[in-house]
Amino acid sequence: MDDNYFEVEDSTPLPKQQQHTDDLPQIDLEPEGPRPPSRRKRLTQIGLVLGALVVVLVTFQSALAPSHPAPSAPTPLPTIPPPLAVISSNINFGAVTINGLRQRGTVPMFFRPHDTTYTVIINASPFRPVSCTFTFFRGAPEPTGPGCSINSDSFQTITANGITAAPSYWVEIDFTARDLPADQRSQINALLAHSVIAEQTTTVPAGSYIATSLNGGGAITSRRAGAALKGTASLAASDNIWQIGFDCIGLICQAVADPRTLSAFTGMAWVIGVPAALRWRFTTSAGQMLGDVSFPVFETLPALLTYSPDNGWSFLYELDFNPPSTAASIGIVDCNTGAQVLQQQIQYMSFGFATTSADQGIEGCQITLQDTGGTGRGSFIWRFGVLLAADSEAHHRLPQLPVAPPAEIAAVQG
Repeated sequence: MDDNYFEVEDSTPLPKQQQHTDDLPQIDLEPEGPRPPSRRKRLTQIGLVLGALVVVLVTFQSALAPSHPAPSAPTPLPTIPPPLAVISSNINFGAVTINGLRQRGTVPMFFRPHDTTYTVIINASPFRPVSCTFTFFRGAPEPTGPGCSINSDSFQTITANGITAAPSYWVEIDFTARDLPADQRSQINALLAHSVIAEQTTTVPAGSYIATSLNGGGAITSRRAGAALKGTASLAASDNIWQIGFDCIGLICQAVADPRTLSAFTGMAWVIGVPAALRWRFTTSAGQMLGDVSFPVFETLPALLTYSPDNGWSFLYELDFNPPSTAASIGIVDCNTGAQVLQQQIQYMSFGFATTSADQGIEGCQITLQDTGGTGRGSFIWRFGVLLAADSEAHHRLPQLPVAPPAEIAAVQG
């Protein structure tokens, strides 16, 4: 029963003879005593009293019991945003779709991968579409399938499609010559075959060794200059590749591009590797040729091709995208060629590798022969296309080499 419910007795109409009180004589009536409450009302009153006692007892017990703080709401775990990745390529154009959804902008492109499998397709005419499938699990990439690679090194801040950030992962999806029609591959190879990548001249002091020829086994024939000569070092594309390991079709080799470089370049660009061969030519003051030697290709250099739907492909060589006339571009290849020539000479010996310890560009470099433990086993000089023994141990190891004159050693060591 509701505590606010109270019983009200119904009133009974007066008899007809009592309805007209004016007709009756007025007399004093004795007051009646209080009527005893009905049984139902008594039960109601007892229930109210018992309820009040229960409330008092509960309140008193709560006051005596030790207080306990109300349980607090659980602290929410910090929200960790998905890692930031960049989709990059060795081109800077084309439409990108991720799991079938066309994306705004082009490569390089930022995105936040969640724990799922992604299929990325780059459609960039005149190339055929290239796709890549990879999976992220617990915020990290799983092994990828063919067509792409994922790097997780530390990356510098880059700007792509108007967004500047430092990505945690780099998804690389590259294009190769195989992705082009055959006629376009032929056009590019013809373009590269007639291109001189870089060229630099120097004065060859009298008494210096110069290379005059190179036989099929890699042996260099040399002579000493009787007078000062003009030496010209150049780099040109060549298919005379000494070692396997380059993914090339003709003169077009696969290369990886820095996304910072391509995002800053305007136009339709493709970074490739060009198998670059070192060539040394030596002439007298009268123009007489005393030596002309082209060495095998030991490495590829990055080059930039640009494309126009109307004019096709154009070649613009830029080593690390610096001006091609810098001395460093030729000096690097020159010294690396010397190290590879020495490596060929010791390939049947129990030594580890040859390492450069001094480098003066096309003026020459000093190369140290090291065993598998890293201990030096002879010092050599590479200068003007000739490998020279710079100390007695080097001469003992390779006695067929000429001994470097003191002036040659001093010139290289600076």
